[in-house]
Amino acid sequence: MYGTPDKFPYVCTSYRLTEHYHYWTKNNPANVQLVPEPFIEISEDMAKARGIAGGDKLKVSSARGSYYGKAMVTKRIKALTINGNKVFPIGIPIHWAYRGIREDKLLAEDRNNINLRPLNTLSPVAIDPNAYTPEFKGFLVKVEKA
Repeated sequence: MYGTPDKFPYVCTSYRLTEHYHYWTKNNPANVQLVPEPFIEISEDMAKARGIAGGDKLKVSSARGSYYGKAMVTKRIKALTINGNKVFPIGIPIHWAYRGIREDKLLAEDRNNINLRPLNTLSPVAIDPNAYTPEFKGFLVKVEKA
């Protein structure tokens, strides 16, 4: 992992949403209506500890870059105990980056309030030397209100 827990205290994982398929879903009207924008999934415990409410705009940063999305406070993610320490994992779906239906509309309205960065901006550039599978599933980040 890149970074250290003192600077990047949270563990981020990426995942897919059932309704989506890679990045092309940004151009499917039904999917854009169902889940219109990026979100960052955090536990209720983390939200309470950090003073974050559902819908707050968050900035997630790693040693490689930053990513923006709205907080989605959920019961699905729980704190972990690692070496006796409480660690909050966060989750970010992979489906938003670049331009799609919603971004084209937003670019016309407000160019400054749009996230066109891919989630992989945060993740390390590392691959399994045998299977050539990229490591996008676990990396250190910090989370702050944007």
